Amino acid sequence: MKNLKVLNIDSTQISIFSRVLCYLPHLVKLSICENLIQSLPKGFNELKKLQDFSISNNKLIFLPVQLSQLTKVLRADDNKLDITDNLCNCTMLKHLIIHSNQLTQLPAKIHRLKHLKEFSVSGKQLDSLGEQISHLKDLSKIELSGNALRYIPVEFKNCIRKTKADLSNKLSQFPNALCALFDLKPLNLSGNSISEIIPGISDIKDLERLKLKKNKLSSFSACLSLVAKMKALQVLLLHHYHFDSFPEELCSLKCLKTRDISDNQIKNIPLQMSGLEVIKVLNVSNNYRKIAPKEAKTCTYLPIFNTISGQKSIRIHF
Repeated sequence: MKNLKVLNIDSTQISIFSRVLCYLPHLVKLSICENLIQSLPKGFNELKKLQDFSISNNKLIFLPVQLSQLTKVLRADDNKLDITDNLCNCTMLKHLIIHSNQLTQLPAKIHRLKHLKEFSVSGKQLDSLGEQISHLKDLSKIELSGNALRYIPVEFKNCIRKTKADLSNKLSQFPNALCALFDLKPLNLSGNSISEIIPGISDIKDLERLKLKKNKLSSFSACLSLVAKMKALQVLLLHHYHFDSFPEELCSLKCLKTRDISDNQIKNIPLQMSGLEVIKVLNVSNNYRKIAPKEAKTCTYLPIFNTISGQKSIRIHF
């Protein structure tokens, strides 16, 4: 056992982290998820070579200081953590997943995690981001969905390597800082209260996937005229609004492969849709029309078409 490098003891209903595990000097990866563990032993720092540690879905209340040896991954999601200051001692950490805990703010010294590439702190409690987030310059993926954030600080733009951002929160405005994240590819702004899209969104030239469902956009024409300038965009989700006509601006977005405008009040689909050769998926389910329009059926290159049928989605394969 002393030469053991990888150990998985998930879902074993253990409630105590045995100190015996601390005497595996060559252990590199340890997973002890879906148990009943409330704390880690003092001898945890004896695991000198441990790089990847998963303790998701337990009952942890706090994390000890003895985690500084971790250099790759820490997964501590679905616990009861409310203070995570000790995480900042893991200065070489690259992936930190602590979503679904009880955090109301980020650790004050999170700027010490200078090598962090992935940061997931989704949940329901976080209500603010400190300016320290701007020091995580290697960060490429951040997930903040399901929190209570109403504002994204301008310092957020300093994370210039960010390629994925999930910001489904309670934002009332489109975050200006996002427009400086030129490498951003998927962007999720669903479930906010954003009323307008700012012109700077067209500066995110590599954006491929944009989710804007369940917001409060006041002018779809203005929004889509800006989105139309984004040549790399392939997926656009605009469902759960109240527009009663098919936005003709969607017909000018010739690079879009997936368009989702389901759960609206659309009655007709314009003839121009039949000329879009790139489109692969069009979802207009749960609107007011009962059958697929003739012009849509002329799109012989459309593999999947979700028709409008009251409250039921039907798939037709051409």
